[in-house]
Amino acid sequence: MAKFNSVLSNRQSGKVGDIVTSRWRSLKIIRQYVPHIKKAANQTLQLIYRLKMRVASKMAATVRGSLTQVWSIRHKTQTEFSAMVQWILLRMLTTGLMDITKLQSATLGNGHLPLTLPTAITAVAGVKLTLTWNPLLIPPGFPSTTATVNVLVFDSHSLNMVVFNTITLWSTGTVTVTVTPNFASGQTVFAMLQAQNVFTNPLTSNTYTWYSKFAGMVTAIFATLIT
Repeated sequence: MAKFNSVLSNRQSGKVGDIVTSRWRSLKIIRQYVPHIKKAANQTLQLIYRLKMRVASKMAATVRGSLTQVWSIRHKTQTEFSAMVQWILLRMLTTGLMDITKLQSATLGNGHLPLTLPTAITAVAGVKLTLTWNPLLIPPGFPSTTATVNVLVFDSHSLNMVVFNTITLWSTGTVTVTVTPNFASGQTVFAMLQAQNVFTNPLTSNTYTWYSKFAGMVTAIFATLIT
């Protein structure tokens, strides 16, 4: 499409061959004619995509307040919310439920710290989750003596996702999180672990929080909460 100036075409508009001329916002426009596609859209695929988008948006909305922790390095081309929705869509079945096989080694978000290591999860009486990891397997440069852990828990049936901030040190190797009232007994949830470290610049005394990605489990992918 192009705009043009011509005394002869001041009043000209219409189609000649595959060329269309018209006026738009006081500009004279010339463009190539693009015929309408008569093929009907695939309604089934449209409905499936709308379902997945609706579910992914609802899940991402529940953790909107913690998105800066999940996506700690801001994307230039998309917002944190859009990045979260995209991550969920890529791991979702056509039914709107999460794909277990894609969650087994999943990582979520981005961060400044090295990726946390795989962990295991078990349900504990009192609607709690216990996550364990090997604190001795420390990635290079990881500040394990001061780093703490955060836990992300979600249930694709209730469309609920919550980030639990803990003060548990990475060096302890285990953390127990009480997930009530956000979740109830009988729910089968998936959890991921994130490392967090606070760094103080010795020159300016400014404090920064550095996050790793949330890492999924290798063993016991899902846990059913118990009373």
